[in-house]
Amino acid sequence: MSRKSAQSKKAKFRQSKKWKEFRHVMNVLQHGKDPITNKKLYKMANLHHMNLDADEYENLDNPDNFVLLNSKTHDALHWAYNYYKDDPTFLDRFKSYLDKMVELNK
Repeated sequence: MSRKSAQSKKAKFRQSKKWKEFRHVMNVLQHGKDPITNKKLYKMANLHHMNLDADEYENLDNPDNFVLLNSKTHDALHWAYNYYKDDPTFLDRFKSYLDKMVELNK
């Protein structure tokens, strides 16, 4: 399956009643909060698949494989994952720069 047709299939699934109901259940389970930022979820929050296997995209059997995130959190999680999967020490280096910024901007 081409990347374009795979993305089209995913978009179609996200319009399904099954997906929308599952998204609502996740919102309730998370008490309407983005669990990374602890901020209120926006209406257009992303239901993130923790399992990135395309064959598992429509498998909603395990809610632990999903997390509802605000858009920027979702983007940041994907960004960080791309580095972390190959080099977990990336987070230590990233945090050291965040710590320095906090210190400099007190």
